[in-house]
Amino acid sequence: MAGNPPLGYDVINKKLIPNEAEAATVRTLFEKYLELQSVNALTEYAVVHNIFAKQWTTAKGVTKGGRHIAKMSMHRLLRDRIYIGQIVNKTNNTTAPGEHQAILPTELFNRVQAALQNNANNKSETHGSPNLLTGKLFNHNGVRFTNQRTCGKGKTNTHYYATRSFYLPAPQVDDIVIKTITDFLNSDMTNLPPNLATILKRIDITNMNFADKRNLIQSLVEKVVYSQEQLIYTITTNTQKLQPFIKENYINTNTDQMEYIIGNNSITIREKVFLRKHVNTVYDHGKNGVLNVTDNNHLILKAFATAWRYKELYERCGDVDLVAKEYHVSPMTVYRYFNLAYMMPDKVNDILSGKTACSVTSILNQRNHHDVFPTVS
Repeated sequence: MAGNPPLGYDVINKKLIPNEAEAATVRTLFEKYLELQSVNALTEYAVVHNIFAKQWTTAKGVTKGGRHIAKMSMHRLLRDRIYIGQIVNKTNNTTAPGEHQAILPTELFNRVQAALQNNANNKSETHGSPNLLTGKLFNHNGVRFTNQRTCGKGKTNTHYYATRSFYLPAPQVDDIVIKTITDFLNSDMTNLPPNLATILKRIDITNMNFADKRNLIQSLVEKVVYSQEQLIYTITTNTQKLQPFIKENYINTNTDQMEYIIGNNSITIREKVFLRKHVNTVYDHGKNGVLNVTDNNHLILKAFATAWRYKELYERCGDVDLVAKEYHVSPMTVYRYFNLAYMMPDKVNDILSGKTACSVTSILNQRNHHDVFPTVS
């Protein structure tokens, strides 16, 4: 046969003969696509793990191929029926059994074709989204979040979308996920199976670039469920999936405390998060969308500090308009912060101690116990 030989086969006496090492690489690529659900991510994975296109020598002794696999070449590889022992007639697009040996199970090939078709209608595939949880994030009803992009005012915003009118901003969610997985890898793993703990402690996520972190999280995290302002992670215990990320000369000696549930085939992590629909430009510009507990607590402290500054000036001058002018905000904003400044002490203690979990937006919007604020003479 003529043409370039496909990865996975050598041409010997004009016949396709399986190359066992390359065949294993092809199977890895097909299996990895089912994990990543993205040709872009799979192409990045191939670059990171030094997987190259087929290299061969022509009859004239010229070496060809052997470069990184381009995105379009990866598309063709994943759709090539030659790997299941078939030959495609490009003239009429019909297939026939080939004389060569298949190197992929038909079931695996068909699963990849179904995933490719499904993702063809998914904006995450057409836009090449780098989101960490592509294909992994679900809501409490089991609906998978897809990736969405919106463009405006000179910038592009990326979101996770599952149901109408409900979005999770991808950058904030991804930041939370990276921190959570980093905390997990830094945790005390004495209760985990020794083999699993050893492998996890040899993963150096801190010094990984974003593409490597994405590949790791796509392998380590089986799924994440967003439910009632919680992210519920299911972490794999399949050590085979983690082998590509091990650094033999690295060991993580951190033994931080972290709560998680150890099951037979997975580990479950529950993390409280806070949704914010509005940005308050007084002190937290840009801190919109989704916050973890630590960032939310920092904003609450800043909110109380701002409220007490407003209160101090108000009790000196007795004029809300003057307070608003001094801090370059509206009178309505001052009144909202008075909800914190004149909050009952026991309620303040519950919030600042963490006994009461709430967001800045919720405590700014709730009605204060005082019907009117103190009159200052």
